[in-house]
Amino acid sequence: MPVVYHENLPSEPFRGGATYQTVVGDEQGSTPVRLGIQTSPPGYRTPLHSHPYMETLMILEGSGEAWIEGHDDLVALGSFAKAREAGKLRIEGKEYAVKDGDVIEFRFNV
Repeated sequence: MPVVYHENLPSEPFRGGATYQTVVGDEQGSTPVRLGIQTSPPGYRTPLHSHPYMETLMILEGSGEAWIEGHDDLVALGSFAKAREAGKLRIEGKEYAVKDGDVIEFRFNV
């Protein structure tokens, strides 16, 4: 396997000042996993989205938590705020195994 240096990877800008560098895979899902480096400024919020592949996230600096919500509950309630009010959100730690249909809001503190 070749060595990949992140400074040699193209950087894809995101709205809000974040950038993403793909290390393995592509946006179209031609591989079952996409591995990349996302750099986010303090307070950055990723919009609700999905992928045709498994996404791997690692926090390199700071700390974070994952707010988990089932897709069906979120669609029925209409928003994370309403799901939180209804007591449907739960916070999970680093040992949580993500399930198909989970909608996750990651919160980071750098």
